[in-house]
Amino acid sequence: MTAVRTIPVRGGVKSLAWDGNDLVDLVGGGRRWAPDPDGDEGLGPLHLGVWSVPERRWLHRSPLERPTGTLLARGGQVLALYGHPRLLDAATGAVLAEWPEAELPEKDLCFGVTHVPSPVAALSPDGTRLAVARPDAVAVIDLPPHP
Repeated sequence: MTAVRTIPVRGGVKSLAWDGNDLVDLVGGGRRWAPDPDGDEGLGPLHLGVWSVPERRWLHRSPLERPTGTLLARGGQVLALYGHPRLLDAATGAVLAEWPEAELPEKDLCFGVTHVPSPVAALSPDGTRLAVARPDAVAVIDLPPHP
């Protein structure tokens, strides 16, 4: 029998990605909510959070300056694919690098009715390169070294 576990996100989820075997990186949705009576604030709108599945708690929750769209995780970092690829620190939400010349669709919802296509992207197995589909080609981006 399989177990179903939940993560307290009361404002909706914009995007999420596994970051290793035990961590999930999530971006909170756009709705506001009242705090949980138990004191857990959950994940706020336009906040990046890192949830530990075995510990059942947030390790980090940080506000973001702009939407992320689709996420790809890279061990403590996430690639945000909204408008163009950006590499973010998963703990702080800080932008570590970005590539505005690799323009992508601005899709910020993981589900629902939308006429904007989802970006098609792949992270190399060793985490050193990102490939993103463009209308006329595939852009291959060499990522900064991972600490």
